[in-house]
Amino acid sequence: MVRVDSIFRCGQLVTPRGSDVLKGDEMSHIEAIDDAGLAVKGGIVVDAGRYGSISSRYDGRLRDLGDRLVLPGFVDSHSHIVFSGSRERELGMKLSGRSYMEILDSGGGILSTVRKTRRATGRELEQESSGRLQRMVEGGVTSFEIKSGYGLNLKDELKMLAVASGLGHGLPTVPTYLGAHALPPEKSRKDYIDEIVGRHLPEVRKRSLSAYCDIFIEKGAFTLEEARAVLSTAGKSGFMLTAHVDEFSETGGAALASELGAVSVSHLAYTPRSEFSSLAANGVTGIILPSTPLFSMGTRYPDARSMISEGMSVAIGSDLSPNSWNESILLSCTLAVYNCRLRQEEAIVAATLNSACAIGLGKVAGSLEGGKRADFACFDIDDYSKLFYMYSPNPVHSVFSAGKKIASNRSSLHME
Repeated sequence: MVRVDSIFRCGQLVTPRGSDVLKGDEMSHIEAIDDAGLAVKGGIVVDAGRYGSISSRYDGRLRDLGDRLVLPGFVDSHSHIVFSGSRERELGMKLSGRSYMEILDSGGGILSTVRKTRRATGRELEQESSGRLQRMVEGGVTSFEIKSGYGLNLKDELKMLAVASGLGHGLPTVPTYLGAHALPPEKSRKDYIDEIVGRHLPEVRKRSLSAYCDIFIEKGAFTLEEARAVLSTAGKSGFMLTAHVDEFSETGGAALASELGAVSVSHLAYTPRSEFSSLAANGVTGIILPSTPLFSMGTRYPDARSMISEGMSVAIGSDLSPNSWNESILLSCTLAVYNCRLRQEEAIVAATLNSACAIGLGKVAGSLEGGKRADFACFDIDDYSKLFYMYSPNPVHSVFSAGKKIASNRSSLHME
């Protein structure tokens, strides 16, 4: 028998397979193993299969999770966890009919958060943000993408990225530079684009604070021409590219990002179906954010069913931010099922393997198979088919990272 650290037993283990994104019809391909076992050594999965087979071939400490469902830890491929303050006053503005861009134009929205984030020290920012991350861990997320974008100057963008880099307490965390999130009130458009291209991008690369560059392409944010200047320079500087596109209107941003070799684009609520086949052909993952229209009081959701029909890979992110204060990836997945028409298997793939691949973690996270981190969530559910049917604020029983329990019954984040 092969000696391992732990053998986990559970009622049902569900996982996609591989280290590459699943596209189109492949997104329905998951493996569901009843009466399952998971062998773990050194924080890495050694093997997964039926418990009888695993226990006959491996020797280690038995950790019985009961007749519960186990999934790979969720991967949040689009979040804005690091920021200071809150914007609850804006809910009343939304209820009175004011749009996202109208609130931004009046000095609220992103600019309100920018003022608070600039005033916060790095330590204060870490304290505020860590509580949000902790609650997301308790909801089953074990890997994170975290964007900057509330500094809008070099000093505070670097501050945000530094906080994001250390926020995960050892969990896989991918900081993304988003200096082009909004136009800072003290700068002209040209001056700020020049500053991003000439100062921000070189300094972020020099300090190795982010491998990804993002930009918000939208009316009232940044134009296609400005996006081309930022993303082209970033790509030549060695950044991997992504972009916020078509959140509130059709912008052409998806086509531009695809042309420039982006690995992903997010939102896609107004992206026409005619662009999906090109995104698929160029290997661009569509990261859908179904909680964003909910919190923005919109009615337009990404057409994920058509994305998959056209052969795209689809991932799911929370878009946790002051505008869309959603700390539950399960809420995002449930909305993806009901409003974006993902099948349950596709939603699981989108929130695990495809999200991991979208942020460069496909070789270490997103599935439970030999050689990957033993990051997983255990649910008080006995079959995955009930996961998005029986909605609960948090059906997670416990969460494991590298084989160690880091959350249980909504308790505080801790390490064994």
